[in-house]
Parts: sequence; structure tokens; C-alpha cells
Amino acid sequence: MLNTLSTARQRLRAFFGIAIFCIAMSAAPNAFASVPSGEKNALANFAIATNVSSWTINTNWFSATADTCTLYGITCNAAGDHVIGISLSSNNLTGSLPIGVFTALTSLQTLDVSQNKITGLIPTLPSSLTTVSLAINKFSGILPVLPNSLISINFNNNQLSGGLPSLPPNLQMLQLASNAFVGSIPALPNSLRAVVLGSNKLTGSIPGLPTSLSYIELENNQLSGPIPALPAGLQYFTGDDNVGLSGPLPAFPATLEEFDAQVNQLTGSLPAAFPPKMNRLNLSKNLLTGTIPDLSNATQLQSMYVDQNQLTGTLPDLSNTQLQFFVASQNLLTGTISDLPASIKYFGVGANDLTGALPDLPEGMTYIIVGQNHLSGPLPKPPSTLVGSSVLCPNAFEIPSAYDSEWDAVVTLSPPYKDWWGPAGGGCDNVFEDGFNG
Repeated sequence: MLNTLSTARQRLRAFFGIAIFCIAMSAAPNAFASVPSGEKNALANFAIATNVSSWTINTNWFSATADTCTLYGITCNAAGDHVIGISLSSNNLTGSLPIGVFTALTSLQTLDVSQNKITGLIPTLPSSLTTVSLAINKFSGILPVLPNSLISINFNNNQLSGGLPSLPPNLQMLQLASNAFVGSIPALPNSLRAVVLGSNKLTGSIPGLPTSLSYIELENNQLSGPIPALPAGLQYFTGDDNVGLSGPLPAFPATLEEFDAQVNQLTGSLPAAFPPKMNRLNLSKNLLTGTIPDLSNATQLQSMYVDQNQLTGTLPDLSNTQLQFFVASQNLLTGTISDLPASIKYFGVGANDLTGALPDLPEGMTYIIVGQNHLSGPLPKPPSTLVGSSVLCPNAFEIPSAYDSEWDAVVTLSPPYKDWWGPAGGGCDNVFEDGFNG
């Protein structure tokens, strides 16, 4: 360590013409008088390991007279005799940390070095620590022992691997997304309010969810089995792209705002009614059956994706909703399309068995996907906001129409789908060998 300190001091002297603050501690007896020498040395080692000379801000770290508690990013307790916080997020810290770099910081409560470029293993965490954020770095390897004092952990967006250890008993925030963790999810403490474990390689079933939980992200893993009961105060659930989640949907609590579980094997029907605050539902690519419920009371719902299931019955009346995105393509839906709400941006109901005319399309709509149905009648005027890749065919629309040139500009697929304007039996409906008779 002495050789490391000596080399670093020489480098910093050459760069600044002065010594790093740990030299100043011995040269100026009254400087840093309140903070124990072990804590000062720990900060010196930390600064050297993370290349303090290259930090974006390093105010007072090279001062011979500044108090430890005035170093940029350092917080002391009220008495000024212990370091309780390190906050150096987004400050161009590089290098790797010695395993015992924080051991002497026995009063450290908060550690935030997120959004830097630190590599290597996560060092031993002091038993006093309550909040730690190492997110958006390049830490690798397995997790260290997690102190029981922790109430918030954020290791998102690193290169961590291995299994998840037992969690601290009073933990409230757990964020480990976008790593390479494997194995099962451990038991979740009753104190947890938020769990973020998306984009790992976790397997097994979802454990029971704590009653205090309001937010959980589990997407892009390899989880299987049923979704457990949702706590009464849950606001957000995402389990997208696990492939193996199965069984019926759990009951939705009244507080639920978003529920995402696309690309799984969920079965059964949609709930008869949605919670009053729900604004997003994504259940695409599952095995759901039954009908789409009445949406007139879903006054906050803005996005609904139920495409690629086995839903039957008619489309609900959408005219009095606030929907911006409604996608129910590739089901077994019948009946007609209701008037669309003024808020709609994306409307996709292709590959069903819908009949009747296409309603007027509100200005502001950007995509419409209605191909592979049995729609008929005249085409409405396309909104000026429609972009390419809208799909009208195959259908049995009355052609030619008054808006052929406008539609031609926004239906950009290759023939025969492009030829929506062709004669009956040879244009928009030519994909069906027997026309629209079956």
C-alpha cells in the first residue's frame, strides 16, 4: 500500500505541483483534526484507486488545509468526526476498488458512485451502510455479503453474475437489473417497496410478494410458473419476455396502474373490469381466451395490447375511452369497429374476422393496422398524421375511393398488400383464394 501511495503521490505532485490530501494530513497537524486517521487513509486509498486527478470535480481533494468534511462528495456527521456519506455519481471515476477500501469507514451510511467507469469486484461493504448505489458501472463477479443495515441497493447496469444472496431483513429498495444473475429469486423481505430484477438470467418461480410492495420489474428473465397474488397496494408489475409464466392472471388490486406480461404462457380470461387508475395493460403473445371486457369505466387506460392470443367475441366500444394505443391483432374477434376516440394514435386489429365499415379516423392517428379481416364499405379520409406501414389489406373495401391518392401515400407495403385500390378479386382481397365468401 505504501508503494501504491508513493507512486500516486508522485503522479499527483507532477500534475498539480502539490501533494494529495493524505500527505497534507501529516504536514498540517491542525487539518482534518476531527476525523480518525483510518477514515482519512481509507478516503486516500479510494481516491487513488479511482484516479482522482481525472475526476470531473475534485474540489479540495488536493488541498493541504481543507477539512476532510469539505472534500467534494464527502459528508460527515454533525460533530464532524466521522465520514457518513460518499456521493460521487457521474464524476468520471475509473479503475477498480480494493476489497477492503471501505472497511475503516465504520460510520459510512450512504455510498453513491453510480454512473462512472469502475471495474472489478464490489468491495466489502461496511456494516453501517444503509444506502448503496453502484449502478451504471462495470463491476463484475458475484455480490459480496449484504449488510443487514441496508435499506436500499442499486447495482443496476453492471456485469455482475452468480446467484442472489439472502436479502437484508429491512430492505426497502432492491435494484439489480441488467446484469447476468442466475438461479432463483430469494425470499423477499416484508419491508420491500420496490424490486427491479429485469434483464438477468433468473429461473424458477416468482416468490410470494410482500404486502408493502408497490413496484416490481421481472422482465427478460427465464421465470416460470404462476404469477403470485398481487399485494393490495401494488402499482406496477412487469414480467415481459420470460416465456414460461403460466396459469391465470392474478386479481388486479385497485391501485394497479401498469401490468406487463407479454410473451408468456398465461391462460384464462381478462378481468371483467380494470382498476380505475390503470393506464397500461400489455398481455400480447399469451394463450388468453374469452372476451375483451367493457372499457367504458377504464377512464385512465391509455395503452392496451392483447394481440396474439385466442380472444373471441366483439370489440368493445372504444369511443368514450382515453386510449392512445389499442392492439388486438391476431385473435378470433368478430363484429364491427366502433367509433374511435380522439386520443387514438395506434389502432391495430389485423388478422381477425371483423366486418362492416371502417369508421372515421381522428386526426393525430399515426398507424392503423386492419388487414386480414372482412371489412367493407368506403374508405374514410386518412388523417394527415398517418405514417408509412399502415395496413388495410386484405379486405373488401369499396374501390376506387375518393381518397385513393392519400391512402397510397401511407400504405407502403409491397404488392399484393399495396394494391388495396385494385378491382374486387384482384386487389385488396386477392389474398383470399375464394374472395370474401369464407
